Amino acid sequence: KLSRFNKSTGNRVYVGFVGDSAAHIVDEYVFESLDDFENALKDMGKPEFQKHSQALAQCIIPGTQKWNIYRIVMS
Repeated sequence: KLSRFNKSTGNRVYVGFVGDSAAHIVDEYVFESLDDFENALKDMGKPEFQKHSQALAQCIIPGTQKWNIYRIVMS
């Protein structure tokens, strides 16, 4: 089963280069609404996504997660 992240568009992954650490990773998703984003995050708690979450957890230092949510003003 797919998560509601499939509702996002313009998916990109950026890594640090100039100015940011090479360990800095930005995973970009564009949703129509904040509700769509919040529902996609809720999906990640479902049992079918636990394997993915556990694999990703190895790459995250506890307490270092930071969310920045931006609004597109021009595209």
